[in-house]
Amino acid sequence: MLWSIVGSIAGFVLILLGTAVVTFAVIFATGQFPTDPSSAEVDILEAIKSYPVLASSVVAQATLMSLIPFLVAWAVKARPKEALGLRGAPVSVYVATVVGIVALGPTSDALAQLASKIFEPSEASTLELLNGIVHSQPYWMLWPLIALAPGISEELFFRGLIQRSYGFGAKAITISAITFSLVHMDPIHVTGVIPLGFFLAWVAVRSGSTLVTIVAHIANNSLALLAGQMADPNAPEEHLPLWVMPIGWLIAGACAYVIWKQTSDRKAFVGPCGEPGADEIEKAPAVIRDFRVLRREGVLEQVVLYVRDASLQDGMWIGRFQPGELFGEIALGENGLLPAGFVVEGEDFSGVAPVYVNLEKSMACIATEAEPRPF
Repeated sequence: MLWSIVGSIAGFVLILLGTAVVTFAVIFATGQFPTDPSSAEVDILEAIKSYPVLASSVVAQATLMSLIPFLVAWAVKARPKEALGLRGAPVSVYVATVVGIVALGPTSDALAQLASKIFEPSEASTLELLNGIVHSQPYWMLWPLIALAPGISEELFFRGLIQRSYGFGAKAITISAITFSLVHMDPIHVTGVIPLGFFLAWVAVRSGSTLVTIVAHIANNSLALLAGQMADPNAPEEHLPLWVMPIGWLIAGACAYVIWKQTSDRKAFVGPCGEPGADEIEKAPAVIRDFRVLRREGVLEQVVLYVRDASLQDGMWIGRFQPGELFGEIALGENGLLPAGFVVEGEDFSGVAPVYVNLEKSMACIATEAEPRPF
């Protein structure tokens, strides 16, 4: 975990510096670099809105933000698929995530309005820059820069690298959401993005999939760009009425329930070890089961086994197991005890949780020092 956290911080600094260098290099190359110090700020802002500078800046940032997670995974000898959560999920989870994040739009807009009363908007703010850009080019030219590139790169970096570096609990969700919001720099924009960041982070934990949040992020930005282009740039800025927010919360809540229900579906993988289809578990849609027994090294996550239909009996969780990708490489110790160096995901344990495996009965027992609290 330490190296993945260090890589995240160093990567973030590299992204900022690299993007700034490329942006100013293109401004200079296109002859837009200011010569009059008194108007330098205004000239630079206008240059940033030009398509060549905008495109080069976005491409540079997206490239670095996408590349760094893979480099960190390579550095810690992790497989990118497992390390960054590049796995699928049920179609209903994709749909519910897209609808849920769009439903949170009115809340995001209201928070941005509130922040604008606290922080004075400036022409250099990201929201003002975006408002000036959305009408500068056709939709098809802006979509790769406003929707596609950020949707992929930001999710790989914040949900794939940063969040998974801190695990799968509330701490990981909070750090992912806050850092994702702060990268938008402008206080007004940061405030508006916070609910979207928490929703995406929670979905990434529940589904175990970064692909789901990538699709939702792209869809959200696509609709925002479309709405911006459809609005009259000369008309006074309009905001949704406050009564729309509770409706959005109800829709988002319903979507969260669908996601929770789908990722709690253990009937999708019935049957203990040795039954037909047991070796296909990694190819099936990712769902959160009762427990996953993992070996973790930094962002590397290898599944030893899944424990399903578990119940607490005499201080131990007992349930059927199904082998994960690492199970065949593990030598069980005395009485079927897994060797040290493994963690149990799915519950919040107060102490060590050794895992015993009974191959004959296809059972797994997880010993606990205290009754775990479901996350």
